Amino acid sequence: MSALKSFRVTSRSLCLAACASFVAASAASAAEPAAKPLTSDKVMLSGYEDAASGKELLQGQYGLVISKLAAQGKGFIGHEVEASTNLCVAYIMSRQWSEAHGACDAAISYARLERRGIPLAERVPYEDAIAAAYSNRAVLGWLENDMLAAESDLRHAKSISPFSPPVVQNLTALSTTRGGESPAT
Repeated sequence: MSALKSFRVTSRSLCLAACASFVAASAASAAEPAAKPLTSDKVMLSGYEDAASGKELLQGQYGLVISKLAAQGKGFIGHEVEASTNLCVAYIMSRQWSEAHGACDAAISYARLERRGIPLAERVPYEDAIAAAYSNRAVLGWLENDMLAAESDLRHAKSISPFSPPVVQNLTALSTTRGGESPAT
């Protein structure tokens, strides 16, 4: 399995995405309460630098990552977890919410499948991959103002890998956004 790399995304760049999402949601239903903007805390997304267009992902070339990975579909035999995870992050960062859902869901599914048959003593990198996929999808839910989905995904991530840096960081950021409530206790 490739090495998972987490990187912080400043809330300013995600705030632009969140604001666009919140404005669209507000226009669709003016009766719903306005979402809290992202705080000064930072969220963390995780991807694979050494596989599946990871270098381009870390350089912020999201369109290139999407064009390379989305065109391959299931053609990444042996690299499904890395490809779907990196594609999930690229879609999130390029504000393509519906496409991000499919890629994030695939990352979770592939990571779970890859863990099958691995002896318990050797599962840590596989558990981290599953937790990172859930944590990435939680960021997506948060940006779409679906706090229940974000909290649920972070609870899953925490139960799988409670000390994973992206999980801990995203729990802290979500807790701060929600006014100090702890979403996954």
